Amino acid sequence: MSTPQAVPRLLPPLVLFVLAPFIAEASIGTAFVPSGIFAFLVLVPVYGGGALLVREVVVRRGGGYLAVVLLGLAYATVEEGLALGSFFSPSIYEAIGPRWGGVAFGVNGVYTLFQLVNHALFSVTVPIVLVDLCFPSRRGTPWLRTPGLIVAAVVFLLGFALIRFATVFSLDPLFALPTPLLVASLVAIAACIVAGMLVWPSIGTNATAATAGPPRPAVLFGFAGLLTCVALGVLGLGGHLGLLAASRPMLAGALVVFLVAVTLGAICTWRWSRRPGFDDRHRLALAAGAVLAHQVVLGIIHPTSDPARVGVAVTGVVMAGLLVLLGRSVSRRRAAESQPCPPA
Repeated sequence: MSTPQAVPRLLPPLVLFVLAPFIAEASIGTAFVPSGIFAFLVLVPVYGGGALLVREVVVRRGGGYLAVVLLGLAYATVEEGLALGSFFSPSIYEAIGPRWGGVAFGVNGVYTLFQLVNHALFSVTVPIVLVDLCFPSRRGTPWLRTPGLIVAAVVFLLGFALIRFATVFSLDPLFALPTPLLVASLVAIAACIVAGMLVWPSIGTNATAATAGPPRPAVLFGFAGLLTCVALGVLGLGGHLGLLAASRPMLAGALVVFLVAVTLGAICTWRWSRRPGFDDRHRLALAAGAVLAHQVVLGIIHPTSDPARVGVAVTGVVMAGLLVLLGRSVSRRRAAESQPCPPA
């Protein structure tokens, strides 16, 4: 098994810096035509820098993935609420808020709920989980020293400024965020950060007295994939097809299904992670099932051209192949750890 010294010091943060925007944007078809490639490059600093900052802050506080999710919600609000204004704008993305339905008190309710979960999981948490699995010897230890942390913060702020600039001068020039919504966003961000700092111990750190082990990894893979398809599909596809805004009963039903799927996934993951025997095979199964389902669902919604659709298919094959390789590595590590030590 590798030691911390065997892994180049900057390799894990560089992998996370690239993987976060790859999962969040490139894998769903936003980077395969000239304008998409430019947009993707603009988004890399905020995604990569944001994921790095979340990971480093949580590790320095001794937290785990529940804290990562909470800070991921803060990240989602910074990007979508403050930089893009998409949580509130009635005109952005061809009026995506009204098209998806559920607008109330100036908030694009359905779109906001969708993106809070989407960003918290697939822009922040899942990339961090996968990189931790790639470099287990560096898990739980800071990757960046103080200068590196400052650089990550500057890169993130630069990314925020680039998105804000593009929004004001091109993407949505007519919308100005009202002061009450700005204040509400800042309060929500602060609340998520405080909650993330106070959630100790995090999930997976204290095993309960349960005698049964967690389900098999194949079951967890299917469970995560199914719930992700249901949660993202019922709001994402429903909004994309205009079904939610057209029917209040349809909107109410979709919201109930979404909330049940997210709650069920959170509770089951929390319970299983605290059972004896829960290890990296189970973490990878949950992350892999979720990330592949995320790519399938959003890969249907986002691409608007044949090159983008081909790109989704290609990155899907690449992602699946990388996950298989990571699975083999995790299995080899577990087999090596389970072998008895030779007598002295």
